[in-house]
Amino acid sequence: MAIRRPDTPLAATVFNNAQEPQKTPQQKRDSLIAVRKAKLEAITSSKKNELATKKAKLDSILAEKRKETAILTKQKDSVSKVKMEGLQKRFNARAESLGMTPKQYSRKLEKDKRKPDIPSSIPDYKQRGGGRNPCPGNVCKK
Repeated sequence: MAIRRPDTPLAATVFNNAQEPQKTPQQKRDSLIAVRKAKLEAITSSKKNELATKKAKLDSILAEKRKETAILTKQKDSVSKVKMEGLQKRFNARAESLGMTPKQYSRKLEKDKRKPDIPSSIPDYKQRGGGRNPCPGNVCKK
């Protein structure tokens, strides 16, 4: 008759509780790495799905904003076009009133910009802050 004690060497075959053979440190490390990779892969795939849905949502919002911006830009362009046409008409009318072409008139305006301001020939001493006239009666004493 067999001894039915769980602590004997053949007890595993009798009681059907055979343990896994001892793993080497390399095998333990490899199994841990495999488990971690599987968990990480599961997490990253769920994160990827979340990110993909967020990106799709943001892309749709961005597309709507671009449409609105395009509409506003088109309106602004039409308004500025009307304003520029009005300014161009007034510029052409001024040039025509002076008997010049618009090109000649624009050259004249450029020349006028470069000219220094010409002081008046008779200085007005009263406007200079109340200073006294150095030549009273237009006769200067030397």
